[in-house]
Amino acid sequence: MSNGSGGGSTLACFMPTDAIMGPIGGSIDLGALWTKGGYLVAIGDWTVDGGNGPQDYVCFLSSRGQITIYQGTDPTSSTGWSIVGTFDIAPPISNRCLTRVGSDLGIISQQGVLPISQVLPFDPSADRSVAITARIQNAMAQASMTASNNFGWQLLTYPQQQLTILNVPISENSLQYQYVMNALTGAWCRFTGWNANCFEIVNDALYFGGNDGTVNLAYDGGLDLGSPIPANMQCAFNYFDDPGRTKRMTMAQPVMLASGTILPQISIDEDFATSTNASTVTILTGGALWDTAEWDIDKWPSVTNTTVNPWLSTQAIGHALAIHMVVNVSPQVSTNIGEFDIGVFDTAQFDQGVSGTAPTLQVNAFNTILELGGFL
Repeated sequence: MSNGSGGGSTLACFMPTDAIMGPIGGSIDLGALWTKGGYLVAIGDWTVDGGNGPQDYVCFLSSRGQITIYQGTDPTSSTGWSIVGTFDIAPPISNRCLTRVGSDLGIISQQGVLPISQVLPFDPSADRSVAITARIQNAMAQASMTASNNFGWQLLTYPQQQLTILNVPISENSLQYQYVMNALTGAWCRFTGWNANCFEIVNDALYFGGNDGTVNLAYDGGLDLGSPIPANMQCAFNYFDDPGRTKRMTMAQPVMLASGTILPQISIDEDFATSTNASTVTILTGGALWDTAEWDIDKWPSVTNTTVNPWLSTQAIGHALAIHMVVNVSPQVSTNIGEFDIGVFDTAQFDQGVSGTAPTLQVNAFNTILELGGFL
């Protein structure tokens, strides 16, 4: 099928059944069904269970946010092709606005990323409540307002890491970042440093096309073009069920799983600001450092995850407080740092860290101890 978006057309052309080449078998003009005007921007197939097994629908999406759904297998047959209906949704962003997400269809729109199975029964003004991006709606709305006309918007799933990636072109052909959702938990983060115009998966590996014409292998190894990968995490600001009182956080306990040598820095942000005066604690997890550890006392870094949950002293004061963690993650590359004669064997070599392994850090929760102050 052809979306005809380059010329602003409402025609969808199709090949004969089972054909992979040859003359066009026919076309469908959707213009009469789209009362808001616009043109065809994308076509997608949506699989649902109608009770008797999987049923495929074909979805045609207009630039004004109207979606027409057909069912059947042969558009030239009156008995094998029928219209399901035309529905109003939020206007889409870009021509690459439709992506299969499991058996569903995800639509990049001005109201966020919408799953078609959830959005059709709702009025467009309520779309954001069912959006996949509902948890980051403010960030999504800001990106939509400032960059909706830029080339580079794309949504794709990356099954190898259980991720859903939304590429956001902040500055066309110059600067992009990605909103990334953990498909298992629904939690979101933002990737920076991947200036990508497009993504694709080949042989289960994730690639992206850069602004300079390069093809880059993504999500491979523990370094970002030779540099450590910075991770910056801030919890939501919390009034702890009492907005009127000030609080003094005296202790904080991160509950984490870690392997290798990682030095996260933990601070407490106060009243919706990142304060340089917030308490900061450096934690060494997963093993000892070379030139610091003592022989026969400290342990080598482990390649297995261990629980890390130290209590840390803090002195943050405010109405709303948030825990903030910053860490640089890089693989522990085997490095020969010396040797000596041990008699039976000629030499023994000492390596820094565990060869080829990348440390991991999984943050599960934070516990805190607070003192309540007066009402201000």
